[in-house]
Amino acid sequence: MRVFLVLLYLYASYVIAQPKNETFDFELYKNLGKNADIYRHQYLKTDGCILYKISFDKEEGGYIEESLPSPSFITRRKDYYPNGKIKSIKHFIGENVLIGKSVYYNKKGVKRIVDEDKKFKKIKYPYILQFLEKKGHINLKTGKGRIVDIKGTNYFGFQLYYVEEMNMWEAIIKGGYPEDKCLEKYIELAKKEKQKKEKQKKEEDSHLDCSYPERNCDLHYFIDAISGKQISKQEYAKRYRAAFGEEDERLDYIFTEP
Repeated sequence: MRVFLVLLYLYASYVIAQPKNETFDFELYKNLGKNADIYRHQYLKTDGCILYKISFDKEEGGYIEESLPSPSFITRRKDYYPNGKIKSIKHFIGENVLIGKSVYYNKKGVKRIVDEDKKFKKIKYPYILQFLEKKGHINLKTGKGRIVDIKGTNYFGFQLYYVEEMNMWEAIIKGGYPEDKCLEKYIELAKKEKQKKEKQKKEEDSHLDCSYPERNCDLHYFIDAISGKQISKQEYAKRYRAAFGEEDERLDYIFTEP
């Protein structure tokens, strides 16, 4: 419990004070520009953050996305008006989940603060991070697992989703499902797809098709947002139907622990 409270405090108090007159870093953009993707997850800024996206448009404005200094698992996005002045500052965990205090500035520089943590129920993101650490996917002390190398390309090691309608968290470990078992499942699923479409296919297109659009070996965990207990794929399907009134088309291709 003590470790959890310490984590909660650290992740709830991370917001670094930003200068009111902060502006877009045009010098950095000039140096990287369209080549920013080449340096994704590798370009270390002077403040210790690692840049992975930077863009600017004279009409739309710009943005910078970066990871906070290791071992933090938090990423930050700053949006800017076309004149270069700061528009908003947001923080995320697991790429997708807004956390902490989001700050919005109008064109006159007056700010509005939104508490993103209000939406969470009993189970908050520090608990999920601890869950992933216990499973061996990340290390909260060293930052291991934040960025991973998959086939020579750097990715965030995991994604998180907080699905309020389903009263659950979803954690996706990139490439976390055993590759040999992953291949076996795809072949099995491809055979089923073939059987369904066999009558509709032309003779020259009746071969085994393993090219499902979302093919990957990602590992999915589903966690109840109140109890913190891991829930099954079947329970996930039940909650999905109850929340959205339909089946999740990806369900067969969502791989949970083998």
